[in-house]
Amino acid sequence: MRVLFLTHRLPYPPNRGDRIRSFQLLSHLATQAEVDLLSLVHSGEEEALVPELRTLAARIEVVRVPKVRVLLKAAAALPGTVPLTHVLLDGPGIRPALERLVRPASPDVVLAYCSGMARLAVAAPLESVPLVLDMVDVDSEKWQSLSQTAHAPMRWVYAREARHLAAFERTVTDRARTTFVVNERERASMLAINPSAHVSVLSNGVDVERFRPQGTTERTPDVVFCGVFNYEPNAQAAIWLADEVWPLVR
Repeated sequence: MRVLFLTHRLPYPPNRGDRIRSFQLLSHLATQAEVDLLSLVHSGEEEALVPELRTLAARIEVVRVPKVRVLLKAAAALPGTVPLTHVLLDGPGIRPALERLVRPASPDVVLAYCSGMARLAVAAPLESVPLVLDMVDVDSEKWQSLSQTAHAPMRWVYAREARHLAAFERTVTDRARTTFVVNERERASMLAINPSAHVSVLSNGVDVERFRPQGTTERTPDVVFCGVFNYEPNAQAAIWLADEVWPLVR
Protein backbone atom coordinates (compact mmCIF):
# COMPACT_ATOMS: atom_id res chain seq x y z
CA MET A 1 0.00 0.00 0.00
CA ARG A 2 1.18 3.51 -0.84
CA VAL A 3 0.24 6.35 1.49
CA LEU A 4 0.71 10.02 0.67
CA PHE A 5 1.21 11.94 3.91
CA LEU A 6 0.55 15.71 3.74
CA THR A 7 1.92 17.84 6.59
CA HIS A 8 1.96 21.58 7.16
CA ARG A 9 5.28 21.39 9.03
CA LEU A 10 8.16 18.95 8.68
CA PRO A 11 7.44 16.09 11.13
CA TYR A 12 10.91 16.35 12.61
CA PRO A 13 12.33 16.82 15.17
CA PRO A 14 9.53 15.59 17.46
CA ASN A 15 10.00 18.48 19.88
CA ARG A 16 6.59 20.18 19.87
CA GLY A 17 2.99 19.01 19.92
CA ASP A 18 2.17 18.92 16.23
CA ARG A 19 5.54 17.47 15.25
CA ILE A 20 5.41 14.77 17.92
CA ARG A 21 2.07 13.50 16.66
CA SER A 22 2.94 13.68 12.95
CA PHE A 23 6.35 12.05 13.54
CA GLN A 24 4.78 9.17 15.43
CA LEU A 25 2.17 8.73 12.71
CA LEU A 26 4.89 8.66 10.06
CA SER A 27 7.02 6.24 12.07
CA HIS A 28 4.13 3.82 12.53
CA LEU A 29 2.92 4.06 8.93
CA ALA A 30 6.44 3.34 7.67
CA THR A 31 6.24 -0.12 9.26
CA GLN A 32 2.95 -0.88 7.52
CA ALA A 33 3.14 0.78 4.10
CA GLU A 34 5.24 2.69 1.62
CA VAL A 35 4.90 6.34 2.59
CA ASP A 36 5.54 9.40 0.46
CA LEU A 37 5.78 12.70 2.33
CA LEU A 38 4.80 16.14 1.09
CA SER A 39 5.59 18.74 3.72
CA LEU A 40 5.68 22.49 3.97
CA VAL A 41 8.79 23.98 5.56
CA HIS A 42 9.10 27.44 7.07
CA SER A 43 12.84 28.00 7.37
CA GLY A 44 16.17 26.86 6.03
CA GLU A 45 16.87 25.22 9.37
CA GLU A 46 13.73 23.12 9.05
CA GLU A 47 14.54 22.19 5.45
CA ALA A 48 18.05 21.05 6.46
CA LEU A 49 16.48 18.33 8.64
CA VAL A 50 14.83 16.53 5.71
CA PRO A 51 17.58 13.84 5.50
CA GLU A 52 16.62 12.70 9.02
CA LEU A 53 13.38 11.32 7.57
CA ARG A 54 14.86 9.41 4.63
CA THR A 55 14.62 6.08 6.46
CA LEU A 56 10.89 6.57 7.10
CA ALA A 57 9.60 7.95 3.81
CA ALA A 58 10.11 6.41 0.39
CA ARG A 59 10.08 9.83 -1.27
CA ILE A 60 10.02 13.30 0.21
CA GLU A 61 9.03 16.61 -1.33
CA VAL A 62 9.26 19.82 0.70
CA VAL A 63 7.92 23.22 -0.25
CA ARG A 64 9.16 26.43 1.34
CA VAL A 65 6.48 28.85 2.55
CA PRO A 66 7.48 32.41 1.57
CA LYS A 67 6.39 34.28 4.70
CA VAL A 68 6.11 37.82 3.32
CA ARG A 69 4.39 36.68 0.15
CA VAL A 70 1.72 34.65 1.93
CA LEU A 71 1.07 37.44 4.42
CA LEU A 72 0.40 39.83 1.55
CA LYS A 73 -1.84 37.27 -0.13
CA ALA A 74 -3.71 36.76 3.13
CA ALA A 75 -4.38 40.49 3.44
CA ALA A 76 -5.68 40.54 -0.13
CA ALA A 77 -7.90 37.52 0.61
CA LEU A 78 -9.69 39.12 3.56
CA PRO A 79 -12.72 40.34 1.57
CA GLY A 80 -13.27 36.87 0.10
CA THR A 81 -14.34 33.52 1.52
CA VAL A 82 -11.14 31.46 1.27
CA PRO A 83 -9.84 30.46 4.73
CA LEU A 84 -6.69 32.40 5.56
CA THR A 85 -5.23 29.13 6.85
CA HIS A 86 -5.14 27.90 3.26
CA VAL A 87 -3.46 31.08 2.06
CA LEU A 88 -0.83 31.12 4.80
CA LEU A 89 -0.02 27.41 4.42
CA ASP A 90 0.99 27.56 0.79
CA GLY A 91 4.02 27.82 -1.44
CA PRO A 92 4.58 28.41 -5.15
CA GLY A 93 6.05 24.94 -5.61
CA ILE A 94 3.33 22.90 -3.95
CA ARG A 95 1.47 21.82 -7.09
CA PRO A 96 4.59 20.70 -9.00
CA ALA A 97 5.80 18.83 -5.89
CA LEU A 98 2.47 17.07 -5.62
CA GLU A 99 2.54 16.13 -9.29
CA ARG A 100 6.01 14.62 -8.90
CA LEU A 101 4.76 12.38 -6.10
CA VAL A 102 1.64 11.12 -7.87
CA ARG A 103 3.02 10.95 -11.43
CA PRO A 104 4.46 7.39 -11.22
CA ALA A 105 1.28 5.99 -9.65
CA SER A 106 -1.59 7.40 -7.66
CA PRO A 107 -1.43 6.67 -3.90
CA ASP A 108 -3.87 4.22 -2.38
CA VAL A 109 -4.66 6.56 0.51
CA VAL A 110 -4.03 10.22 1.32
CA LEU A 111 -3.46 11.13 4.97
CA ALA A 112 -3.85 14.87 5.47
CA TYR A 113 -2.51 16.28 8.72
CA CYS A 114 -4.70 19.19 9.89
CA SER A 115 -7.29 21.08 7.89
CA GLY A 116 -4.66 23.33 6.31
CA MET A 117 -3.34 20.46 4.17
CA ALA A 118 -6.69 18.81 3.54
CA ARG A 119 -7.43 21.33 0.79
CA LEU A 120 -4.93 19.49 -1.42
CA ALA A 121 -6.86 16.25 -1.02
CA VAL A 122 -10.13 17.61 -2.43
CA ALA A 123 -8.62 18.91 -5.68
CA ALA A 124 -6.81 17.43 -8.67
CA PRO A 125 -4.94 15.14 -8.82
CA LEU A 126 -6.10 13.67 -5.48
CA GLU A 127 -9.84 14.25 -5.55
CA SER A 128 -10.66 10.58 -6.24
CA VAL A 129 -8.15 9.06 -3.79
CA PRO A 130 -9.53 7.81 -0.44
CA LEU A 131 -8.84 10.43 2.23
CA VAL A 132 -8.09 10.05 5.91
CA LEU A 133 -7.97 13.37 7.77
CA ASP A 134 -6.20 13.87 11.07
CA MET A 135 -7.81 17.08 12.22
CA VAL A 136 -6.11 16.84 15.66
CA ASP A 137 -8.04 19.90 16.91
CA VAL A 138 -11.06 21.55 15.31
CA ASP A 139 -9.29 24.66 14.05
CA SER A 140 -12.41 26.72 13.42
CA GLU A 141 -13.40 26.39 17.07
CA LYS A 142 -9.97 27.63 18.11
CA TRP A 143 -10.35 30.76 15.97
CA GLN A 144 -13.85 31.32 17.28
CA SER A 145 -12.53 31.17 20.84
CA LEU A 146 -9.75 33.62 20.03
CA SER A 147 -12.23 36.02 18.44
CA GLN A 148 -14.03 36.31 21.77
CA THR A 149 -10.93 37.54 23.65
CA ALA A 150 -9.02 39.48 20.97
CA HIS A 151 -9.28 43.20 20.31
CA ALA A 152 -10.24 44.82 17.01
CA PRO A 153 -9.27 44.33 14.23
CA MET A 154 -8.03 40.83 15.05
CA ARG A 155 -11.38 39.99 16.65
CA TRP A 156 -12.97 40.39 13.21
CA VAL A 157 -10.17 38.50 11.44
CA TYR A 158 -10.44 35.55 13.84
CA ALA A 159 -14.24 35.46 13.55
CA ARG A 160 -13.95 35.52 9.76
CA GLU A 161 -11.49 32.63 9.84
CA ALA A 162 -13.69 30.61 12.17
CA ARG A 163 -16.68 31.05 9.88
CA HIS A 164 -14.99 30.17 6.59
CA LEU A 165 -12.81 27.41 7.99
CA ALA A 166 -15.85 25.74 9.56
CA ALA A 167 -17.49 25.71 6.13
CA PHE A 168 -14.42 23.99 4.69
CA GLU A 169 -14.27 21.53 7.60
CA ARG A 170 -17.87 20.59 6.89
CA THR A 171 -17.04 19.91 3.25
CA VAL A 172 -13.79 18.02 3.79
CA THR A 173 -15.16 15.76 6.53
CA ASP A 174 -17.94 14.74 4.14
CA ARG A 175 -15.22 13.81 1.66
CA ALA A 176 -13.00 11.94 4.16
CA ARG A 177 -13.49 8.23 4.81
CA THR A 178 -12.72 9.00 8.45
CA THR A 179 -11.57 12.01 10.45
CA PHE A 180 -9.41 11.73 13.56
CA VAL A 181 -9.43 14.16 16.47
CA VAL A 182 -7.44 14.14 19.69
CA ASN A 183 -10.22 13.68 22.27
CA GLU A 184 -13.97 13.33 22.81
CA ARG A 185 -14.43 17.07 23.29
CA GLU A 186 -12.99 17.76 19.84
CA ARG A 187 -15.13 14.97 18.40
CA ALA A 188 -18.25 16.64 19.78
CA SER A 189 -17.11 19.96 18.30
CA MET A 190 -16.55 18.40 14.88
CA LEU A 191 -19.92 16.64 14.91
CA ALA A 192 -21.59 19.93 15.82
CA ILE A 193 -20.20 21.33 12.57
CA ASN A 194 -20.96 18.23 10.50
CA PRO A 195 -23.26 15.69 12.19
CA SER A 196 -22.88 13.26 9.26
CA ALA A 197 -19.07 13.07 9.48
CA HIS A 198 -17.33 9.86 10.51
CA VAL A 199 -15.17 11.09 13.40
CA SER A 200 -12.94 8.92 15.60
CA VAL A 201 -10.71 9.76 18.55
CA LEU A 202 -6.99 9.13 18.12
CA SER A 203 -5.60 10.38 21.41
CA ASN A 204 -2.05 11.43 22.15
CA GLY A 205 0.12 9.28 24.37
CA VAL A 206 3.46 9.42 26.15
CA ASP A 207 6.36 7.05 25.56
CA VAL A 208 6.83 6.39 29.28
CA GLU A 209 9.80 4.06 28.80
CA ARG A 210 11.73 6.71 26.90
CA PHE A 211 11.20 9.25 29.67
CA ARG A 212 11.63 6.88 32.59
CA PRO A 213 14.53 8.14 34.79
CA GLN A 214 17.63 6.00 34.65
CA GLY A 215 19.37 5.22 37.94
CA THR A 216 18.90 7.47 40.93
CA THR A 217 16.96 10.67 40.59
CA GLU A 218 17.15 13.93 42.45
CA ARG A 219 13.95 15.25 43.95
CA THR A 220 13.53 19.02 43.69
CA PRO A 221 10.49 21.26 44.29
CA ASP A 222 10.22 22.23 40.61
CA VAL A 223 7.29 22.06 38.18
CA VAL A 224 7.81 22.62 34.46
CA PHE A 225 5.05 23.68 32.08
CA CYS A 226 6.20 23.20 28.48
CA GLY A 227 4.52 25.21 25.77
CA VAL A 228 4.89 27.84 23.08
CA PHE A 229 3.71 30.92 24.92
CA ASN A 230 3.15 33.20 21.95
CA TYR A 231 0.15 30.92 21.34
CA GLU A 232 -2.72 32.31 23.42
CA PRO A 233 -4.38 28.99 24.41
CA ASN A 234 -1.08 27.81 25.91
CA ALA A 235 -0.71 31.02 27.89
CA GLN A 236 -4.29 30.70 29.15
CA ALA A 237 -3.61 27.08 30.11
CA ALA A 238 -0.57 28.05 32.17
CA ILE A 239 -2.58 30.70 34.00
CA TRP A 240 -5.42 28.23 34.60
CA LEU A 241 -2.93 25.69 35.98
CA ALA A 242 -1.46 28.26 38.36
CA ASP A 243 -4.77 29.74 39.50
CA GLU A 244 -7.13 26.77 39.54
CA VAL A 245 -5.18 23.51 39.65
CA TRP A 246 -2.02 24.21 41.60
CA PRO A 247 -3.78 25.35 44.81
CA LEU A 248 -5.61 22.01 44.81
CA VAL A 249 -2.35 20.12 44.31
CA ARG A 250 -0.71 21.99 47.21
